[in-house]
Amino acid sequence: MRRLLVALLALLVAGPAAAQIGGAPGIVPNPRALVGNLTGNVTGNLTGNVTGNVSGNVAGELTGHITDANFVTPVNAVAATGTLAYSGTNVAVLTAATYVYTYTDANLAAANDTVIITDGVTPKTYKFVATVAAEGDVLRGTADATIANLVCALNKTGCAENTDWKAAAANPLVSATASTTGAGTGTLTLTGRTAGTAANSIALDATFAGSAFFPDASLAGGLDAESVVLGSQTYKFVTTVAANYEVKKGTSADDSATNLNNAINMAAAVGVGDNAASGKYMAPVANTSAVGVLDTSPNTIVLTALTKGVAGNSITLTAPNPEYSVSDAFSATPTGVDGTAGAKGDIRWDATGLYLCAAANTISGANWVKATLATY
Repeated sequence: MRRLLVALLALLVAGPAAAQIGGAPGIVPNPRALVGNLTGNVTGNLTGNVTGNVSGNVAGELTGHITDANFVTPVNAVAATGTLAYSGTNVAVLTAATYVYTYTDANLAAANDTVIITDGVTPKTYKFVATVAAEGDVLRGTADATIANLVCALNKTGCAENTDWKAAAANPLVSATASTTGAGTGTLTLTGRTAGTAANSIALDATFAGSAFFPDASLAGGLDAESVVLGSQTYKFVTTVAANYEVKKGTSADDSATNLNNAINMAAAVGVGDNAASGKYMAPVANTSAVGVLDTSPNTIVLTALTKGVAGNSITLTAPNPEYSVSDAFSATPTGVDGTAGAKGDIRWDATGLYLCAAANTISGANWVKATLATY
């Protein structure tokens, strides 16, 4: 073939006087016609062979795949979702319970009056006396002096130990402070040493002979920090961020939710979490189970599993708080779907179309594409 083409090119260059190729003696064929015929024959043969081979190969490939065994509708993996809802009231942070008592000289404790501070398990008794001698004794004087001595006994510091008070240890349940007006009146504040709602059960059991110097009462106002558990990570709302997975309570419910969502996604991270930048949250890594999308109307954070498939339906999502709740747990309405496994090039079919696996697919993959069948 190559030699024939060279000869034809030479013929074109030499013109009619060139050597004869075919035809009657003495008649020189039209070289351009010869080239045209040759080109047509070559093109036709090539086109026919290519078309035939491609058609045959495609037909063979499809015939090999379009079998009853492959009459299957493959699916791409779908990620599971969950929804965290929050109220319009801002979150609570860990808060200590307190009791504030206003005292006056008129209600001064009598000698040997007592007050018991107890959580029902470890009661501690303090007795107002004229002379300190035994454990728990508190020197009785003016109202200001008596309260000051009681504060020293509760904290085991200040005043004159063994003279103004006697205590082997600070009170394990409460600490104390006092504020006086200097005129025989003032306030005594007791604060639970352990912050949270548990301290609300600390009670004051007073026994006084003839006054209401220290009425029976209980501490109040203790709050547990609100928290959200997502996967293996627990996020806790705090006033000041100091440790991993702490989230700063914002100026509003939306502000707090923004901080939480940013902590989940580790958004706008600088250094370790965002703590170094603004103290809004602190997290060494983004949440390892899901990503969040905040919607301040209607006050939700929609969470989507990072890995597609049914495994996401088992992601833990809890919010045991007054202001946060799980409106849709991952497991409550499972949306995660496993994908159909397949190798690159696999073909499946059903009554509606052909499906091609464009890349190797696992149960968490989404690499199936579809060609919809049309009426023929």
